[in-house]
Amino acid sequence: MPANPEAPSHEELEADRGATISLPFERLACFVDVADCFADLGVRFSNAIALVPSNPAYPAGSSARVIVSAPQNGALELRFDRPAAYLTAWITSSRAMTVSAKNADGEIVARAGLACGNLHGSDSPLPANHPTTVMAPEIHSVTFSAFDGQIAVRDLAFAFAHDAS
Repeated sequence: MPANPEAPSHEELEADRGATISLPFERLACFVDVADCFADLGVRFSNAIALVPSNPAYPAGSSARVIVSAPQNGALELRFDRPAAYLTAWITSSRAMTVSAKNADGEIVARAGLACGNLHGSDSPLPANHPTTVMAPEIHSVTFSAFDGQIAVRDLAFAFAHDAS
């Protein structure tokens, strides 16, 4: 998907962001509802569980654990306790999918995604575990969505926006 032309440049955000926080998926038990598992790091999830993929089409990569959309297929969301400047994650999806960053009013301020599914072993032009990033000055939530698809997210990291106060 094309980048948001009104979004600040990577250099502008780099100069204004805080330290990167990588979510430690390895501390999650399999099949746990991820909802508040990272509340201590300032992020909460909706419709997400942790697991170790048994299907080779969804390789886990560097971490044995991934977060998948469940119990509902095709969408998971995270909300930040305070605004973030960017989020990056490695994604494997059975279908085309979007990552939408939203501001406090729920308006989309940045969008990225995969133009097609990228299961390992498929004929997709995109590799499994494809890195995807959204950047904007004040991201309050991020939604991963693939209509009726399966999404696996690994190595998720973000940085809170710099406090103006």
